[in-house]
Amino acid sequence: MFQFKHTRLAVKSIPYLTVAFLLSACDDAAMSIDDNMATACCTYHTQSDENAVFALSEQTVHPETPFFVSLSIPQDAKVVSAKMSGVTMYMGTIPVMFEQRTATKWVAQIMLGSCSEPTMVWHLDVAVVNRDITSHYVYPVSVTHP
Repeated sequence: MFQFKHTRLAVKSIPYLTVAFLLSACDDAAMSIDDNMATACCTYHTQSDENAVFALSEQTVHPETPFFVSLSIPQDAKVVSAKMSGVTMYMGTIPVMFEQRTATKWVAQIMLGSCSEPTMVWHLDVAVVNRDITSHYVYPVSVTHP
């Protein structure tokens, strides 16, 4: 009888131990953008649009591989929303979370899915508020299979 009680207790505690293990695996530091990304991240495919300058961290963006996008906007401006949408093929929308790295520079890490096309064009649509005026900027990103 004594052995049976311990086995039941062990079996009942497995879900709790699993949840505790999974929660301990989450690391906020691993989820955030490295501080070096504030200055050294993005130099490829620069595009200026009025008060916004976009750039990529990679010369060639590949599907299912993370990359960074930087956005330089005026000091008073703030990114309020951003999303990626497939142009070549509709693949839904992907929310993009920008982090402010300096007074004027915002950076986001993005990973896009793979599709059947050899090259897929996506649009990054960013809403920016500056002095109570919302502006939308669109930045095209080409994703090529390796």
